[in-house]
Amino acid sequence: MKHKGLIFAGAAAISAFGLAEGVLRLRDKAAARARYRREHWTLARPWEQFDYRSGWELRPGFDSGSIRINRDGFRGPELGERWGKRILCLGGSSTFGPSGEDAPWPRVLQELLNGDDASAPVEVINAGVTGHTTDNMRFRLDKVGEYAPDVTVLLAGDEDLLADNITRYRDNRQRFSSFWHIESQRSIRCHACSLFLETAGCGERKPSPLCYSPDEFVPFNFEYTLRGILEALIRQGTIPVLVTIPSLVPDDPAPLDEMTREKLNLPVWLNEDAPAAFRTVRRSYDTIVRALAKEEEIPLIDAAHAFEVTALPRHALFEDVFRLTARGCRVLGEAVARSLREEGLV
Repeated sequence: MKHKGLIFAGAAAISAFGLAEGVLRLRDKAAARARYRREHWTLARPWEQFDYRSGWELRPGFDSGSIRINRDGFRGPELGERWGKRILCLGGSSTFGPSGEDAPWPRVLQELLNGDDASAPVEVINAGVTGHTTDNMRFRLDKVGEYAPDVTVLLAGDEDLLADNITRYRDNRQRFSSFWHIESQRSIRCHACSLFLETAGCGERKPSPLCYSPDEFVPFNFEYTLRGILEALIRQGTIPVLVTIPSLVPDDPAPLDEMTREKLNLPVWLNEDAPAAFRTVRRSYDTIVRALAKEEEIPLIDAAHAFEVTALPRHALFEDVFRLTARGCRVLGEAVARSLREEGLV
């Protein structure tokens, strides 16, 4: 009888713990969904939907005429039966692209790689999502890995720069369980245990934000996350290719023309000498992209240089500081196609 009572009590305790964990997980998901609605309701992007892991994803089947999301949740036409090489383009707003189904640079890339030759087709998947930083991207890797791309072209750092306030920069180098836990600094594996520790005053202490000037800033969170993404992609069997970060603000420190200045939407934390400070911070992200490509022996596409040498005016290539126009997507698509051929990847 005594043993049966202990077994019953143990089973009851396990059941209660499981029930509590389930309730807390549902509560956590509801809080994340509420935050998504609160922060995204002004963005007017009906092609996006809440996702508990990555933050938000594209809505499968959405079609407004100028923006089409296929059944797999990627921008562009439906994926065909695979029998050629597959390239996946991962990124944020610049990869998702402007309005017009032929405008995004992944579509330009597919057009340039295939040409009129149907004997060895290349299928390019546009896996860009507006606003996605590397923090969002790392929680998408399982999803995009299901499509087994031969090559994954990764344009990252632009959204990170806009999202990261260097005057209030927190160390996020942890293995978080979802995008929604990064802001709260909670690396949760067991919600019930986490609640118990917090109630007992033994929870993880949140580090104080750090303050940097543009000249001293090093985006170590970006480096940590990007390195993890590259390692995960390699484990999946794809060849990762990094892309340097093109921007409306050129490397040339000469004063910007009026039409370029009208398109500047620089982060509010930049000082009064905004273009010069922005140039310095962008270079810090770009330096990490180049360094990781060299360290991991990963192909690098110098898209930033392609925008420096083009004869087209800067303001015609960008909608704002990072987002590309259709003409800008053409420049980037050409640079990526040329580099992939030079690397022997297509």
